Amino acid sequence: MPTEPPATAPSPRPRRSPAELLRRRRGTTGLVVGALGATAVTGGLAYAAIPSASSGQFTGCVASSGAVRLVDADRGARCRSGERTVRWSSGYRFRGAWSASTSYAAQDVVTQDGGSYVARRASRGVAPTDAGTWGVLAAAGATGPAGPAGPAGSGGPVSADRFEGPIDAIPGGSSDYVFAGGTVQLVVGTGQRVVASGTAVLGVSGGASSVRAVVSICGRQVGRSRLVDLSGVQGLTVPIDKGTLVPISATSTPSAGIYDVGLCVANGSATTLNANGSSLGWAMVLG
Repeated sequence: MPTEPPATAPSPRPRRSPAELLRRRRGTTGLVVGALGATAVTGGLAYAAIPSASSGQFTGCVASSGAVRLVDADRGARCRSGERTVRWSSGYRFRGAWSASTSYAAQDVVTQDGGSYVARRASRGVAPTDAGTWGVLAAAGATGPAGPAGPAGSGGPVSADRFEGPIDAIPGGSSDYVFAGGTVQLVVGTGQRVVASGTAVLGVSGGASSVRAVVSICGRQVGRSRLVDLSGVQGLTVPIDKGTLVPISATSTPSAGIYDVGLCVANGSATTLNANGSSLGWAMVLG
């Protein structure tokens, strides 16, 4: 009795490349792609304006399965119902701060006034505020909260003036100050500081021995008779003979009021300073 040949397993179908599958399915209405610059149309494969000639972007349609297909947005192609439209760039080129004298191409990125913009098309001299030529990539951020107040700085000059004038003879034998030459009147507020500096020419008549006297800058509040040493160190004791030039400066924070300010001398010697010249200086009030 004849026997039947043993059954054999069917041979596996040979794998075909995507290109072969495409050739076999010329009627396909679309092509699923990853990142190709082409799109499939009915009847075959045709290259189109992908990425967009105007914006430089790719437009893709994402199906519920996750498959993505490219469409030619410049020619009016749109995603089907149930697909999600996505767009992405083929690559931006950062060009720095926008300049009216620079030529820009699509996809160039510039900055202006805290924001960044991407070119939709080629241009020159068209500011990023032109929405037809530029798109906002990142808008400028809002102004942040004010920071804490810094420490108060030192006060500047409130007023300033100069003093000058001839110096009368200054009798000896007294430790009290008298003005030597001209004065200036200053209005001093609470907590304000007086700064002054000047020079005086002091002397004794020929043949007299050198004497020592205290020289400073003094203030006398209007309505009072006593002079107050503004140096805070009881002046400068100097030897004086014929025509001695004495420089002096002082600073002080007196109580608020109106003051006459100028160079002053306390002559405790027994000899009169009677060959004097003049004084010259300035004084100011600092806030």
